[in-house]
Amino acid sequence: MNVIGDIMFPTGKYQTREGEEKTRWLKCGVLMQNAEGNYRIKLEAMPLGVEPDGAWFAVFEKEQPKPQPKQQSFRQPDALDDDMPF
Repeated sequence: MNVIGDIMFPTGKYQTREGEEKTRWLKCGVLMQNAEGNYRIKLEAMPLGVEPDGAWFAVFEKEQPKPQPKQQSFRQPDALDDDMPF
């Protein structure tokens, strides 16, 4: 299965040294896609203290590796394939 992204739950806020407010995230699992194109969720953790109206999770997509360009292979000529008269 191909991992699409991490399933995250916001656990609170914090401030950076520069004073910027950011969200603290808890990784709860992964979102995957199988060969048929169906999505699957694997939960590895559940947050505590969830509000009565439910919990909202976020998916942070993983950067997919870029395909590497194929390198040309140069075949060394065999002595038997040499048609040159010299």
